[in-house]
Amino acid sequence: MPTEPPEWIVPMAATLTQERIADPGWIFERKFDGIRLLAWKRGSDVQLYSRNRLLQDLPAITAAVAALPVIDAILDGEVTWDGGAYHVFDMMWFGGRETMSLTLHERRALLRTLPLV
Repeated sequence: MPTEPPEWIVPMAATLTQERIADPGWIFERKFDGIRLLAWKRGSDVQLYSRNRLLQDLPAITAAVAALPVIDAILDGEVTWDGGAYHVFDMMWFGGRETMSLTLHERRALLRTLPLV
């Protein structure tokens, strides 16, 4: 049964370390030169926030998230300064249910069902 998405989710942060990790169970992501961007989609309403909860005004990204074929979602990614691209790398809410209890591989499989370009 669908529930309401949370008002806020604290995004996971990277931890700086000098240790090199070579475990095949780890997933590494490219670091973009931009800001962390959380997108809340509730029907046709979309709100974009920085990691410190500041509302962001990015009309092209707002329109792209609004056009996604899902009623509600919370996406986590990074927006780059060099062209305003939104690089989505995680999903914490999808279609009326939280997804944080799923593995990262399962959440990424859900992301692949969306037409993210």
